[in-house]
Order: sequence, then structure tokens, then C-alpha cells
Amino acid sequence: MSKQKYDIVDVAEEIVGFGYSVSVFACKYFYQVSNLEALSNSMDAYIADRFKQRLEYFVFEHKQLTDKEKKDFYQDLSSNKQNLNYLYDFIEKARTTTYEYHVEILAKLSVKLIKNKGLNYYDDVILSYLNNFNDEDLNIFFSAIIASSFLDPTTKLKDKYRVINNEWMELEDDKEIRYFVLRKFENANFIEDLQYKENQVIFKCNNTTYQFIDLMCID
Repeated sequence: MSKQKYDIVDVAEEIVGFGYSVSVFACKYFYQVSNLEALSNSMDAYIADRFKQRLEYFVFEHKQLTDKEKKDFYQDLSSNKQNLNYLYDFIEKARTTTYEYHVEILAKLSVKLIKNKGLNYYDDVILSYLNNFNDEDLNIFFSAIIASSFLDPTTKLKDKYRVINNEWMELEDDKEIRYFVLRKFENANFIEDLQYKENQVIFKCNNTTYQFIDLMCID
């Protein structure tokens, strides 16, 4: 008996009955199996269980979307190869990545993809550079953002500059690692003009910084 082939148009129609589930779409179209159980049978038990858990990130984040937003997106995929590539990349990277933080970020990016029917330039930058950062890098970067505040706009540095408070600077873990991590983010253009002065760290925010902060719901 020949293996059933799932066509993208048919799958887009079928998933209506599953609440436009990204998991069902991925199984049927990307992996050409009928459901998660069938997909699990083709994988090692640990890998299958991990993948199921990671798909739950997407299911959770997609609760923010309306049925109309999801319907319009999936129906458009047969003619929008770029968005299909994005969605496949999100799911496949989530399946294979070592890092849980990557999965969370990919799931959040997928919401923006579906809601806006595409990614903007800065979302694309985040996706392109994500593999450069491990979970510790991301934790340190987000902790730096949370620990920082805008410089007084009356200073010679404009209000796009943030300064990290002394408490964060005086943490007992390795300062060299934190400096190295921030330099990585500067090299990837997530921040600019990184400076160390008088036991302070100062950096300039740019559009990628703001998109990343907004994506992760950090004030």
C-alpha cells in the first residue's frame, strides 16, 4: 500500500476541524503523517516526547490568535513560499535545537508571522542570529535589559542609551562572561556602542533591541 500524501491545500482545509492547530499542520504537511502519534512511531521515544513538549510552546502562543488570522494564514501558504519556509524553519529548529529558550522565541515569532502574514526586517534579523546564542547568553542579555534603565536625557548621550545598574555589575558570577556575552550581542547588532566606564555598562538600543524586548514582553 502506498503512503498517503498530504497536499498543502487539503491540509489547510482539514485543520479547520482541529482549531487550525499548528501541530496537526506540521504532522500532515511537513512530516507527512496523520497525527502526533504516527510521528512518534517514527522517532526515538525521547526525541518524540521532547518534540511533543516543544510543539506545546506553539500551541500555547497561538492562543493569542483568532481563528480568522489562522485561517487566512494557512489558506495563503500554497502561494506564499516564504511564509511556508518560515513556518517549517520554526518547527524544525524547535525540534532539533539544544536550547529551550530558542523554542520559546521561535513560537513567539510564529505568532507574529501568522498575525502579520510575514516577518519584518528586524524579526528576520532575530531569526537569522538566534543560533549564535545559547540559553545562558539569552538569560544574561535579558537580565541586562531588566537591570538597565535609560540614561538621563539631559546628558550628552541621548535617551536610546541604557545604563546597567551597579547591582547587576556586582553579581558574584563571572564578570568576564557577562562582558563577553554583551559583546556577542553587539557584534550581532542587537545593541550598539557598548561601553564600560566607572563600573557601569552603557549601550545604545536600536530597532532590533526594541523588537527583541517587545517579542519577549520585557519592559
